[in-house]
Amino acid sequence: MYVIPATQSFPILKLPFITLHNVIQSFSPLEALDFSLTSRKCRNIVKSTNLFKYDIGLSLLPEQTLFRLYRNLDREHLVCRFSVNELRNKNRHMEVKGILKPYFNERKRISLHFAKVWLNYLCDVFQMKLKFLKMNPSSSIEQMFAVAEWMNSMQPEIWLCEFHDGIVKSDSITRFFEIANFPIRFLSFEVIQRSDTGPINCGALNVEDISVATRTNADPVNWFNVEQIMTWNCVRLMFHACKFEERDLNQLVKGWLNGCNSRLEFFSAILDPLDFNVILEDIEFEERDLTLTRLFHTSFTTLPLSRTFIGGYDITRSDGTVATLQQINRFPGPRPMWEFAMAVWPKEL
Repeated sequence: MYVIPATQSFPILKLPFITLHNVIQSFSPLEALDFSLTSRKCRNIVKSTNLFKYDIGLSLLPEQTLFRLYRNLDREHLVCRFSVNELRNKNRHMEVKGILKPYFNERKRISLHFAKVWLNYLCDVFQMKLKFLKMNPSSSIEQMFAVAEWMNSMQPEIWLCEFHDGIVKSDSITRFFEIANFPIRFLSFEVIQRSDTGPINCGALNVEDISVATRTNADPVNWFNVEQIMTWNCVRLMFHACKFEERDLNQLVKGWLNGCNSRLEFFSAILDPLDFNVILEDIEFEERDLTLTRLFHTSFTTLPLSRTFIGGYDITRSDGTVATLQQINRFPGPRPMWEFAMAVWPKEL
């Protein structure tokens, strides 16, 4: 008869300090988390090793993954996921009063108390900071207010803030940006838009890159206007299918010529065919010959971004900075739309 061999415990805490560090270094993040929850001593050991060089992302979407760990601010280098169920099963090890419930109700809206307790613990044990924040655009005004206040109290430097997947609630997102007072480097919207979606006011944004898109081209983006964009201070700005018209772009170009958004390097928007006579009305420009081909290189959230300008219209700001406008790249989709692009060329040294 087969007898299951008896398992023996391993006296890991009796190992020499350096050896113990080497053992912990071989742990996966989930194994290190389990070890840290064994006792306060184990928690302090994991914390003192400071061997886990991760950045953490928090998702408040109604999904199973609450936290993601990355290396070197690279979303392509995902190290580990912590699901809601995994963390809920470890609640009994947490030193908190009452019951930690992950959801508020049957719609599975993430409990901010649950998220706060676990984020604080993970950041403390792994000595890391919150860098990625994925928001639910369908959240209520009250929850958006609560998240913004929470982030303000943490004062994180958010590398990427995303509003993704849900039906956009303009009033809620506007409330978030009214309260939010922490730096965001990259901002992304990719939401489900309804025909009655109202305008969103993000205030005077000071970010490097902004991406704005809907899940379908049937309802192009209509919740940002040019007047608001002219108050932003960003480097690269990309709109997918949207409803800007020639007069809007004329106002935008004039604003840039007069010093608005002076850091701008690249602007693009997917639009219906445009009349450049209206866009360039009352603007001095030079129409370049179609035999002139120029390559423009930049980046977008650290990824390379390039455009080929064939001819186009050159405009010059008072400080000598030159930008080129064109609309030539067909955008795939059910309706004929093209990319309007504005590239600001670096000054020659």
